[in-house]
Amino acid sequence: MYTFDRAFFQDPSLPYSSISWASDLPIPDIKDTQLAERLLKAYDHTMEFESSLAINNSEKSDNVDLWNAILRDHMNPLWTAIQDRNANDLAKELREFGKNYTWFGGINLGLDGYCHWEPTEEFASHLYWDKLVTFGVSLGILPVEGVENGPSGNWGSNLKENDPTELLSKIESKIGFPIARREVALPTFGLSIDDRLIHYRHINAAYVANRILNLTPKDTETPSIVEIGGGLGLIAEYCLQARPCYYRIYDLPITNLLAGWFLLKSTGEKNIELFGENSPLQHKISILPGTSLLRGDFQNVDMFVNLDSFPEIHREKAIPYLEEMKSSKFGAKFLSINHEHLLPFSEDGHHLRVMDLIDEIGGFQSIARSPYWLRTGYVEELYERTCEASKRTEKTMSILEKIKRYLRS
Repeated sequence: MYTFDRAFFQDPSLPYSSISWASDLPIPDIKDTQLAERLLKAYDHTMEFESSLAINNSEKSDNVDLWNAILRDHMNPLWTAIQDRNANDLAKELREFGKNYTWFGGINLGLDGYCHWEPTEEFASHLYWDKLVTFGVSLGILPVEGVENGPSGNWGSNLKENDPTELLSKIESKIGFPIARREVALPTFGLSIDDRLIHYRHINAAYVANRILNLTPKDTETPSIVEIGGGLGLIAEYCLQARPCYYRIYDLPITNLLAGWFLLKSTGEKNIELFGENSPLQHKISILPGTSLLRGDFQNVDMFVNLDSFPEIHREKAIPYLEEMKSSKFGAKFLSINHEHLLPFSEDGHHLRVMDLIDEIGGFQSIARSPYWLRTGYVEELYERTCEASKRTEKTMSILEKIKRYLRS
């Protein structure tokens, strides 16, 4: 069907089950402006905090990485609303963010660069259906097809012989939480199943959340989970739905603003703690800037997560995160799902490889490494914290000392 089929796990040339595509926009709410004001307050607090540390924030950093270019060149309307501190305009921009095609992903639920070979509804619906079917295969709901034996080895049966509603129901029953709902917090494009919209980012996040829930200790009353580069916060939302937990997201200030909007609308205002707020809840999602890390913040973390992030940020930003992760308790897990193509993203920067960074700093041992089920070219790795003493880089220690001085002042 398509000349470029490498994004598919199943055979994309075969007929498909009866799949439908739909899109929806958020319905304006009287509380939207209040939510935008809350987000702007947290954003201002972040900027004030970073200024006090004399750290260039991510939007102004001289360290070139992929997300600097995205913020500078592709998010101007949203950026203008933030700079103007206009809550009404910000709410409007957030309600429409992802409405039009963007080449980058991670922070919207619209058509994005994952469909760059053919950014059409037909292509996207087939690709997303492939991901949902493959999720079912990864859970054992559907068999792995015998490609070596062709049709006699059931090659092609998963895509064309399964009912979308029935498959979604089986997946949700297996993982213990719903993947999507009809009400949307952002413009959403995806498979229309059982009157709900399923974007491929829902499927990715549900897979990762299920892995986290299976890997965290079952006897821990409130597991502590840290995601570095959390995007919209979908993984956090699923984890909190499925199990009481304390989930922290560390990301860029503007990304945190988008995650805050999405989670406040989809998860509920009382469950979300923005930077500068002080929620008394034990079971919650906290959205924090990466520069807010304190020495010892990660000591009691059960699980670290990084999805499609570390390879695309500057090395001088990635290393301090990993160094701080080494302060976690013995046996803490680190789940990494990232690409390894190592391509350059600028004249003076190229993508990193998580394994190389881990080998460099030490402190973790590899438990498992395998291709990622849902995305060709991605690697799923599981590391475990060893008892090796932490070794902090000089730059990391300098930043941590600045943060401590700020908190004491």
